[in-house]
Amino acid sequence: MVLKGINLTGEQKKVLFLPATNPIQIKGVAGSGKTTIAIYRAKHLLETYSDLFREAEIMIFTYNNCLIQYIQSLLPYVIGGYQENSDARNPSTKGLGVNVSTFHKWSYGFLKRNGVFNDYTQMERSEHNEILSHAITETRKSFQRARILDKPGNFFDEELSWIKGQLFKTLNDYLSTARIGHGTKDRVDKKDKAVIWNVYETYRLEQISRKKIHFDDHATYCLNLIEKRNIQPEYSHIIVDEAQDLNKAQIMVIKSLVKPSTNSLTIIADTAQRIYKSGFSWTEVGINVRGGRTVELKKNYRNTKEIALAANSLMSHDLEDDDLTAMDIDSITSHGDKPVLIYYRDIEDANRSLVERIKEAKCKG
Repeated sequence: MVLKGINLTGEQKKVLFLPATNPIQIKGVAGSGKTTIAIYRAKHLLETYSDLFREAEIMIFTYNNCLIQYIQSLLPYVIGGYQENSDARNPSTKGLGVNVSTFHKWSYGFLKRNGVFNDYTQMERSEHNEILSHAITETRKSFQRARILDKPGNFFDEELSWIKGQLFKTLNDYLSTARIGHGTKDRVDKKDKAVIWNVYETYRLEQISRKKIHFDDHATYCLNLIEKRNIQPEYSHIIVDEAQDLNKAQIMVIKSLVKPSTNSLTIIADTAQRIYKSGFSWTEVGINVRGGRTVELKKNYRNTKEIALAANSLMSHDLEDDDLTAMDIDSITSHGDKPVLIYYRDIEDANRSLVERIKEAKCKG
């Protein structure tokens, strides 16, 4: 098992002893051990900050099911006992019992427990596509010359998801917010936004009439429930791994689940690995991680120097993100072949090549 006998380094160990109250942020480059640190932070908090009467309740949120399975496979092997000002360790009981979930898995259970799915049902992908297509067709009747409607369905998928994630309530909210994080390919002006908003409203009306909930709606429903029923926070500490891939609404839900007595949020992110750029700041959601509440992990323990140099070169051309963590190239001692850039005709061709390369690597191993 990968985690057996692990020893955290200086910069990794420092994270364990950051304040256990109020939010902190760990920004780390790829291969810096962020997920491992998330687990050890949970172990340290559980051992150190439980009171005499009740053990601390800790939740780890991560982005997808693969990461859940990975983290759960490591939990039985976690050993704490780190000392802040000493290299000596007092090994504690092996294993870590905490909750691990994706946001959508947690939110589905939360909505179900609170009766939302007594009146609504979860929307299937095929029905979402059908409703979206209907919304675009209906919008064409009012905006016949709008070229933005010629965009493919995945463009509207992402845009509607972004609108929901930003918790926009009106067209003016949408118009007044910069479309940060959508790249330079799809330029959208105010006229385009008016058309997109019409698609969004038409989609929502049809969705409501069918009593369907899309995964992108989960955060809004959760926030409404928490406020309406005055649902009290249940966790002493929450650790969010891969936080860069959660949107504003989801982070606001997670923030509301932490007990005010600790307000303990550990946010672990790497903007360079962002899959879906959500376009919001921590300040917008009431999270202060400025100053000494942010730690940057710059050492890469996974890749060769050649891979790291190639990655740094790509990141240096990211014109949209000024929040990237620079990788410490000098700390990398392993070497290998230079990365090769390969162009494929389509995704199927790329997948076939990937399978072949994995098979070749297994044979060599």
